[in-house]
Amino acid sequence: MCGLIFGAMVPDIDHTGSKIGRAVPIIDDMISSVFGHRTFTHSLLFLILGYWLFHIFSLPESLEFGIMLGIISHIVLDMLTVDGVKLLWPLKTRVSIPFGVKTGGLFEHSFFLLLILLIGYTGYQIYL
Repeated sequence: MCGLIFGAMVPDIDHTGSKIGRAVPIIDDMISSVFGHRTFTHSLLFLILGYWLFHIFSLPESLEFGIMLGIISHIVLDMLTVDGVKLLWPLKTRVSIPFGVKTGGLFEHSFFLLLILLIGYTGYQIYL
């Protein structure tokens, strides 16, 4: 679960307002100034790099799985927004769904709450 939570926050290291970005502002500033938001850290290349790094620096398999699943879920959910992501970065093409969700809107917050409840319920069913 810790890996999943951490992994879900990792792609927003390119955003100055993110939790990781505020915790490590030097890395955040470098990544956001070089790549911009929702580009490299929201791409297939980033996922491949992460997978490769896990083979070099071995972590517990469940932690690696959680981090990768968190990153993937973050990218997929950002693809549901109006802005989408540059999944095929360095190509400029943005990937999103038509009629995407507005970031910070009521629908996004409601959807997020529903996901939290679903995760909590699933965790409750699995571990109790």
